[in-house]
Amino acid sequence: TLQLLRDNLALNYILRWSLVVAWIGFTLNYTLMHRDSVMDQLGWFVELIKFLHAPKKPDVLFHFFSFAVLAFLLAGAIRGAYLSRLTRWHLLFCLLAIFNFSLIQELLQYLSPTRVPQLFDVATNFIGGFTGLAITLLGTSIVNLTRNNN
Repeated sequence: TLQLLRDNLALNYILRWSLVVAWIGFTLNYTLMHRDSVMDQLGWFVELIKFLHAPKKPDVLFHFFSFAVLAFLLAGAIRGAYLSRLTRWHLLFCLLAIFNFSLIQELLQYLSPTRVPQLFDVATNFIGGFTGLAITLLGTSIVNLTRNNN
């Protein structure tokens, strides 16, 4: 049974980090595409933004949500790797990783002839990542409280 538990933990670890890598690949794919192609492929997202009467720039919300999801996945992978709660060092690592990835993403856009990098996108990405971490912490706190009360 100990071997089965160890195998399940290894599979869980691999799955969590695979999701992080897949999401990074997903966002990098859209970073390197031509802006018009991105809007064509994300038409469903643009229509959702219009339906919700959100701001005129759907790319801002895409940046926000994509980095919120990345932070959520990254925090889950780190938490699973250490089999413990998230410490402040884990959170700091997540924030630094998100900020650095955001800078790399904008640098790639600078090197691409069809894209225009913006510092506003870096800020939006960081705020989205911070929000994703806050949601993760809130969710784990609620789960821990309900476990302790039962």
